[in-house]
Amino acid sequence: MAEFNYGKDRKAYLSAILDYGQNKIVGYQLSTRQKQALIIDTFEQVVSDIISESQWFIPTVDTNTLPALLNNSWRIKN
Repeated sequence: MAEFNYGKDRKAYLSAILDYGQNKIVGYQLSTRQKQALIIDTFEQVVSDIISESQWFIPTVDTNTLPALLNNSWRIKN
């Protein structure tokens, strides 16, 4: 969290999350109060953006792919 002074005895607080892979800010919140909620709101903003952009399900031809993979991985190979 960063603190900025402005005006006469005024402060603003910036909470930001940096994506180190892309080297860019992926979420931020600005407030005049330094509260834990500011950080939580920033985190929730980023999580909701990631979830909305993600593909949650990958369609497959075989609906039993996972059990088949698990079954094959537990077999003892001679």
